[in-house]
Amino acid sequence: MGVTVTVEPDRIPFGRTGLPGSLLDIALAYGVEIDHACGGVCACCTCHVIVKEGFGSLRPATDQEEDMLDNAPGLTTRSRLACQAVPDGTSNLVVEVPAWNRNLAKESDSHAEVTGTGPGARFRLGWTDSESIGRLLLASRPQVHPLSVGFTDLHAWVCALPGFGDPPDASNEARLEAIQMAWLKAYAAQQQHA
Repeated sequence: MGVTVTVEPDRIPFGRTGLPGSLLDIALAYGVEIDHACGGVCACCTCHVIVKEGFGSLRPATDQEEDMLDNAPGLTTRSRLACQAVPDGTSNLVVEVPAWNRNLAKESDSHAEVTGTGPGARFRLGWTDSESIGRLLLASRPQVHPLSVGFTDLHAWVCALPGFGDPPDASNEARLEAIQMAWLKAYAAQQQHA
């Protein structure tokens, strides 16, 4: 299952993560979460993506980007850092988010697609996606302290999240605790920046 988006060039930049108009900027604006541990400043390789189609429409990689890519697992000749890869708009793109770099874009097949045309976005989350679920819980319940929530309520809230697809009975105490701790981590980070 892929995610297809239509990019509106007059809205670029969408945010402040990665270069303006970069694949990361576009993906985050359309709800495709790509890991970016350094905040999109080309200081890590966690936003490594593989450009399946439209590679030639991207600005050339800088030496700094290539140095960071040397550390990426699964490097290919079509690998780029999503925070640095800026398309020029001359062709549609198909971008694979490798399994080790996926957060919210957990897909049943091996990639999420970001292309130049079409609507829609679908995600499937499961009990082991604690980091993504923690961020979603923070977004949907920003005033709730994670440690004030019992596991019964936490279980119900997770099952009600959009895109959650695992069976409710596949949960256990360890998974709920991992989700609660991921939520607490996101909550603490938000409190620091407030």
